[in-house]
Amino acid sequence: MSDGISFALDEHGADPHRLVILSATDADWLERLAEMYRVLRTARRLPDPVPGALPPLAGVDVLDTTRLNRMLADTQIAKRSGGNFDVLRSDLAEVLLGHVGERLGGFRYGYISVRDRESARQPGRGIDQVGVRIDQNDAIHLMLGEAKVSSDPVAPPRVVDYNEDSLSKSHAKQLKMRASTLERIMQAYRYCTDPETQTMFGLAGMQFEDIDPRLIVHLTSLLVRPSSLAAPADFGSYADTPDQFTPGVIDFYLVTTDTDDIEALVDKFAELIGVDSEEEDAA
Repeated sequence: MSDGISFALDEHGADPHRLVILSATDADWLERLAEMYRVLRTARRLPDPVPGALPPLAGVDVLDTTRLNRMLADTQIAKRSGGNFDVLRSDLAEVLLGHVGERLGGFRYGYISVRDRESARQPGRGIDQVGVRIDQNDAIHLMLGEAKVSSDPVAPPRVVDYNEDSLSKSHAKQLKMRASTLERIMQAYRYCTDPETQTMFGLAGMQFEDIDPRLIVHLTSLLVRPSSLAAPADFGSYADTPDQFTPGVIDFYLVTTDTDDIEALVDKFAELIGVDSEEEDAA
């Protein structure tokens, strides 16, 4: 995978909450993000088989891994359809969410929606990202992450507080509907391939079920916004009434783009990944 993306940070939150405006400082940040996405969507749980490790099957002497990798890319990477409900548009935000959560928050992941969802051409359901980490005091931190893209001229955009699936309403449901949130935590536990991360998810799951006050729950939002529109007002109720999320800790990352044209940005993202549009695929 490519090196991580570097960001300039403009902090607006008050401890323990974090409200941050992020601007990528790498000229090739979108290329790096496209590579991360391609790796996630073509990842396998096992490496390529060692030549000669398996007996010939049905007369096939060599497993053509180059062909299989091409088939993975062809079938497991979303096509570009355009508009607000375009899967690549939402995937761009979700890959950023995972990267920022890991790079700035120190979180590890089990289930990753953009990687592990069943269908390449349909967005994942439920919480976009669940992460976990342990701090220097051995406290477990659980991250419930949601990602959105918006070029809505209103500040804050409707995806922050107004829409039924807005960031704030989604996080409120996650705190209230504990059974479904626990289901996602345990799904992350089940998907883990790293034993240490799996142990942390197991501990987080038990503390969440017990409503253990020692568990620190981070309600993490990532909003991709055109540079001309991005402003502190976009934090909405996360800045105005943070107590609504008590006992949760707010991490809100407002990522500004280097262009005002979000659709052109996603088009470029698709081009860098190397995918066609749905129309071209049908032709």
